[in-house]
Amino acid sequence: MFTAKMHAYIRAPIERVWAFISDYEGYERVPGVKRARILKPGNPERAGLGAIREIRVQGVVFEEEITRFEAPNRLCYRITRSRPIRIEHEGGDMQLTARDGGTDVHWTTTMGLDLPLVGGVLTRALGMVVQRKFDGFLAWAKRDLERR
Repeated sequence: MFTAKMHAYIRAPIERVWAFISDYEGYERVPGVKRARILKPGNPERAGLGAIREIRVQGVVFEEEITRFEAPNRLCYRITRSRPIRIEHEGGDMQLTARDGGTDVHWTTTMGLDLPLVGGVLTRALGMVVQRKFDGFLAWAKRDLERR
């Protein structure tokens, strides 16, 4: 398993940052995200606890369940299915904190590949890709939210 850790300070109110993070279909605006949609609405919010979202990135499809939804401060999720590769996922955690008129975003995710003999090496390679892509996702969100 590896844990990717991302952080960004976004000069936008926490409510706007939360609106972006919880607008799963809106992820399609982010370069590299080919499709993003809700397969099953959460309760009581559509994007909330229990929601199942599907995200397609570079030929990989992830189905994720929202396991914690505390607007506007915390969103946790777990990959429940991925294809064509099978990812073991302990969970992702996005924490938002209002600071100096902006928002600190701390995001961690822990995952790996369960493959005999090569799983460890491929997990490290996957970790480098995930770290770079998720850093890019937050950098894009920062630029987009600060422009408005």
